[in-house]
Amino acid sequence: MVTTSWLATLQPASFNGINFVVEGSTYTTGRRVAIHEYPYRDNPYVEDLGLNRRMVAFQGFLVGDDCYSQRDKMKLACEKGGDGTLVHPSMGAKKVALLSAGFTEGSEKGRVVSIQFQFVVVDDKPRWPANTVNSKKSVLASRLSHISSIISDFKNAVTAAFRVVGQVLGTIHSFINLCLFPLQEASSIFGLARGLLSTVEGGFGLDRFNGNFFTNFSANLTESSNYNLSPSVRIAQDVTDSVAALATIRAETKSNFGTLLSLANPLANVDSFGAALQTSIETLRSNINDPNDQIRMLCILSAFPTPINADSLTAATYALCRRMAIGSLANATQQYNPTSQTDTLNLIAKIKPLFDNEIQYAADSGDVNTYTSMRDLRSSVMLDLQSRGSSLPPLITITTLESLPSLLLAWNMYADSTREPDLLNRNPDVINPLFFDTTFEALSI
Repeated sequence: MVTTSWLATLQPASFNGINFVVEGSTYTTGRRVAIHEYPYRDNPYVEDLGLNRRMVAFQGFLVGDDCYSQRDKMKLACEKGGDGTLVHPSMGAKKVALLSAGFTEGSEKGRVVSIQFQFVVVDDKPRWPANTVNSKKSVLASRLSHISSIISDFKNAVTAAFRVVGQVLGTIHSFINLCLFPLQEASSIFGLARGLLSTVEGGFGLDRFNGNFFTNFSANLTESSNYNLSPSVRIAQDVTDSVAALATIRAETKSNFGTLLSLANPLANVDSFGAALQTSIETLRSNINDPNDQIRMLCILSAFPTPINADSLTAATYALCRRMAIGSLANATQQYNPTSQTDTLNLIAKIKPLFDNEIQYAADSGDVNTYTSMRDLRSSVMLDLQSRGSSLPPLITITTLESLPSLLLAWNMYADSTREPDLLNRNPDVINPLFFDTTFEALSI
């Protein structure tokens, strides 16, 4: 029988690849407990809280004519960030975090540097809980359930009513006008802008300005624009394109709503009517490029007020329109990308009352399906926004003693002058970037 000597089983000790000689080591382990003591009880109750920290301590030394060179290498290994690899002579390799390291030199021991280590053993598991949820997927699933529930509750209201056509048609007409109002307002604004540009071009001659003066105003020019044209002509061309795009959106929206009205007169198939209402609102939302504008419009639709003393079917139709708009609002929040914690909190404060009010209305109306689905949808939307916004820096208000150029502020705050545009975007009242306001908003990091 061949036996291996104890000495042959030991491995050379090292930390992060730097060898050292071991004089002695201590391994400490155990359980974490909470001791509960109670009056008039002789023995305490001990609650087990799991495994305690596993500590490894070493006393060793570095030896040789190059002991100081070894010491310097070991110091660099100890000062390296993150976890390290420790090779224990009898336990093998361990992943550890270094708590402390000491180096002792004395005249009585030439060519020797004594070292003392204290480690805590770590594992390969994530430092933070990995139990994460796909928040966007959760919102989508909650929204599908929400659509099904509100149509079901509306179907119950229609079944209980006698006169259907007049109440539903009148409510849908009001809702359509509310949907088309933002498009009409935008067309009027673009038309006014086109008229003003024509007047200014003739009276003041915008050609005398350098084209860069209008860079920010005309940032969304189409790729086909001719940059050899005067600034006012280029802007007018962009406005004309925007008016044409709005006309297309308005025509498509009217077509969808026309289908919706035909299904409401008479209201023979509630499922088809609900699907058409959903399609109309979603088409209107998807035709708006900016998620901020989507949210702004849908917040108006989600607050579509039920008239006082409305009969049950009219009230149910108003509620159906609001709830469909809230479902589309949940989709819009998925398109929205906050740039700070403050943006996220402001959005939550804006949309949460809309969910809460409709949830309470559903409870008061006895719409159990809608009540349950809307609570789930609200939770999913809030969780998604909070999870996406939690990792972003907050907005803070900064006050300087004197007015400074925006480039200098960006460098002083972030050591990154490319973040100057963000400062300008967050402070649109700044007249001249060379003389920034002494009080302004900026990201904390």
